[in-house]
Amino acid sequence: MESSTFSWGIEPKKVSDTLGLINEKKLILRPEYQRRSVWSKGAKSSLVETIMTKKPIPFFLVSIDDDGTLEVIDGQQRLTAIYEFYNEKFALSGLNDSPFANLTFSSFKRNLIENLSTDYLNYELYFVIIKNATEEEIIDMYTRVNKYTVNLNQQEKRYAFYNNSDFLKLVKTIAEDEDNQDFFARTGIFTERQIDRMGDLEFISAIIASMMDHQLGNKNESIDEAYQKYEEIAGDTFTAIQKTFKLTLRLIKQLFQGEVFDQYLNLDTPESPEVHIKRTRFKQKNDFLALYYVINGLQNSTCASLEPDKLLEIQYLLQHSCSLNLSVPSSTFLFFNRDNTHSCFLFFFT
Repeated sequence: MESSTFSWGIEPKKVSDTLGLINEKKLILRPEYQRRSVWSKGAKSSLVETIMTKKPIPFFLVSIDDDGTLEVIDGQQRLTAIYEFYNEKFALSGLNDSPFANLTFSSFKRNLIENLSTDYLNYELYFVIIKNATEEEIIDMYTRVNKYTVNLNQQEKRYAFYNNSDFLKLVKTIAEDEDNQDFFARTGIFTERQIDRMGDLEFISAIIASMMDHQLGNKNESIDEAYQKYEEIAGDTFTAIQKTFKLTLRLIKQLFQGEVFDQYLNLDTPESPEVHIKRTRFKQKNDFLALYYVINGLQNSTCASLEPDKLLEIQYLLQHSCSLNLSVPSSTFLFFNRDNTHSCFLFFFT
């Protein structure tokens, strides 16, 4: 095994200096391989209380590049909490009888007698700074640190290992599209916690994997295979999949709009397609995923256009499936007939 050439040392930095580095983008809290911020407000509050009681907290592990920029390898959640508290993103909660319960940083500043804000800003954080490490060595350190203590889920591991792959870039581009984000937020398909743990990225990964391979399979296995297979994606394919994804969501919204679902849900005033979805079984990820596969398949068939009479027919079939709460096994979609809209949907729902 080739010997490593990196070195490391320990440096203290005050909270005030650390915040300055973050604001100047000289300390990057979330490099490409890092997962999202997942700490609860209670966990963040407990950390701030620890700082205010002047107790020690674990060291931070960072790498430094040639221009002096630091990137967090371990400690992103803690540094994010420190930064967010300073910027009034949350008040301290879940601290029971603590004198700091329910306080914000602005209330620290108003408490001039005890100099709480000064105590917070002068608290020293300790950084283990890694120098001259390769990207592979940094990712190896990240996965080693988090392997047993943080319990990364499968998608968070993919996010680290394939952070430079075109497949992940495609998934992120779709997930970060404002229209797509709005659709998933209003339908309630993902909880905030699931988004924090990259559940939306895993869901979109499953969709893109099936689109690129033109088949369905075991979700985790097919996603892992897609990340391995599609590290490089041609530009025209990349763009085409983005457009197809948005078009499929538009067609799904078209199916759930209008008086058919207003009447079914006993709504006094017309509601949006997203509200209709949120109030039916298709808010469930598996059912929505199955519906997506069908609509995406219909796009590529001779029956892709949804004329008013055909739209109404399909809407009633959707309503029927909701009222009966029928199960939708994903294996069904391996065999549906793409050349006949009516029989396709009847087979899908019966």
